[in-house]
Formats: sequence, C-alpha cells, structure tokens
Amino acid sequence: MENPHIPLQDPVSASYALADIVNIALVFHEIAQGEEDKKHAEKIVWSMVNKWLEEVGPLKYLPGLVEELASMIKKKLWDSNISEDYLTRLLVDTVVFKEKALTGDKPEVLNALAESLAARAELLIEALGGEIVPGTLVYDVIYGEEEPEEKITSIITLIGLALVLSTNL
Repeated sequence: MENPHIPLQDPVSASYALADIVNIALVFHEIAQGEEDKKHAEKIVWSMVNKWLEEVGPLKYLPGLVEELASMIKKKLWDSNISEDYLTRLLVDTVVFKEKALTGDKPEVLNALAESLAARAELLIEALGGEIVPGTLVYDVIYGEEEPEEKITSIITLIGLALVLSTNL
C-alpha cells in the first residue's frame, strides 16, 4: 500500500498548512475541558512550530537573544490573545520574506518587508507579555539600522525564538 502522506514541497503551502493546524490546536486548547486535552493541544502546537522552523530555517545566530527573550516572554502562545489571521500571516510571511531577502529583491521592497516584519515582531513580543525597552538586543533587532536583507533575517530569528520559547513544554 502506498503512503497516503504527500509531503508539501512548496514552503509557502507548507506554512499555510502548519498555520492552519496551529490555529486549530489553539482553538481546541481554548475549548478543552480537561488537562489531558489541553496538554495534547500544546504538544501539537509545539510540534507544528518546530515543523515551521524547518521551513523558515536556518535561523541567524544573534548572541544573547535567546536569554533576553527568555526573560522577557511571560506567556505561552496558547495563553496569548494572538488572532488566527495574525498568526497565519506571521508564519507564512516569515517564509516568504526570508526568500525575498535571500534572493535580493529590490531595496525598496526589502525595506517595506523589513518594516512590516518589525511591526509584527513587536506585536508578537507584546502579546507574549514582553516589553520592548530601548537599549536591549530585542529593541535593536526590531528598530535598529541594518541592511534590509540582514534586518529581515534578524527579525525572523527573533520571531522564531519567541515562538519556540512560548511553546516549549
């Protein structure tokens, strides 16, 4: 018998599918009555965020960012008030924007994408209970001056780390 599972080859399609599964698991977590069901939903979210990392990775290494985010993030993804649409756009656009940054799109396009991604990263950190303070690495990643390609990959790293930290079991 053939394997009915057909892997998605297109990273954008895969990201949409992963976002749908994450959103369904988050809704299930919200309506679940028992702890066992909630834990099951959390495992699904964790697993899908890790699959998303495979699509968007590799992440850029930014010394000290994990530690700073870990002390900043106060909520789990399933305890935040992030909307389904926002989360879908975040998971899909990071993949699309990284591809555009790596292929060297026009500077004005990359600048606009970097600004859009910075605003989304700010909303994510705040939704997870964090406060972005001037003088921190998180602040520098979001608001600092970098070439647009570098800024996009730095912000994607921040988003990826924030999602990992907010879904760790």
